[in-house]
Amino acid sequence: MTRDSRPTGLFKKACAFLVLAVGWGTVTGCASKPVPPPTPRAWEEAGRLSRQAAQLQANGDWNGALAWWERAARQYQLLNDRTHLAMAWHNLGSVHRALGQTKEATAELERAAALNADLGQTNAWWRNQIALLQVANDASQPGVVDVLVRLDQQPGRPTDGTLGAVLAQERARAWMATGRLPEALGEAERAVAEFAKGGDRAGKAAARVTVAKILRRLGRFGEASRVWRQVLPEFEAMGDPRGVAVSLAGWGGCLAAEGQDPALAADLLKRAEANYRSLGLSREAEALADEIGRLAEPREE
Repeated sequence: MTRDSRPTGLFKKACAFLVLAVGWGTVTGCASKPVPPPTPRAWEEAGRLSRQAAQLQANGDWNGALAWWERAARQYQLLNDRTHLAMAWHNLGSVHRALGQTKEATAELERAAALNADLGQTNAWWRNQIALLQVANDASQPGVVDVLVRLDQQPGRPTDGTLGAVLAQERARAWMATGRLPEALGEAERAVAEFAKGGDRAGKAAARVTVAKILRRLGRFGEASRVWRQVLPEFEAMGDPRGVAVSLAGWGGCLAAEGQDPALAADLLKRAEANYRSLGLSREAEALADEIGRLAEPREE
C-alpha cells in the first residue's frame, strides 16, 4: 500500500461505523424520516400570545399582561381549546387581582372555575377557588370563613401540594381578619413549612409575611420584627419590589408600635412609603404617611 492509498481518518471512522452497524444488523441507507407538517399559523399565534402575556405578568407589567391575556383567550376560544382558555381566564383573574380590580378578578376566576368543573380538571378548579379566596381576603370581604367551610366540605381535595400550602395561607389570613389569632398563627406556620417542603421560595416568603402580621397583632413585637428582618432579604434576592416595600413597612411599623429605635423606624417607613408611591400603590403609601406623621408627634410621658 502506498502512502497515498492509506485510509484517511475520515475513512477509518466510516469503516468503524459500518462494523458497528453490521454488528447490530441495522445497516440502512441514507433515507431520513418524513418532515413533520408545520404547526398551523393559528396555533403558533396562540402560543406566541400566551408566552408574551406570561412574560409581562412575570415582570409585573400588569396592564400589558392584561391586554395580551385577553388576546390569548380570544385565540384559544376561536380554536376551541377549552383547557388553555380556562388557563387564560385564570391568569386574567390573577392580573385583575394584582391591579386591585376585585369585581373583574372575581368574574374571570369564576368562569375559569366553571370551565374547569365542566372539563373535570380538579386541581385547576381548586387553583381558581383558592384564587377567589385570595381576592376575598384582599378585599376583606364578609363571609370569607363561610367560603372556607364550604371548601373544606368538598369531597375532592387538591393533589398538588402547593395548593394545600396556599389554602393554609389563605385560611390563616381569613382567621386573622376575624380575630382568631392563635389558630391563624398555626395555619400560617403550617403554610411556611409546606412551601418550604415544596421548594416554593416565594410562597414561603409570603406565608412568613402573614406570620409576622399575626405576631404583631398578638403584641409579640420583638418576634415580629425578627421575622420581618429575615424575610426582607428574601424579597430582595427574588427581585420582588412589592415584597421589599411590605417588609420595610412591617419592620418599621413593629419598631414604631413597640417604641424601639424611632430613628430606624422612621427611616424604614419612609423608604417603604417611597417604594409604594413608585409602584403606584397610593392607598398603602398614604397609610404609611399617616403612620410617619404620628411617629413624629411628641410622645406623652
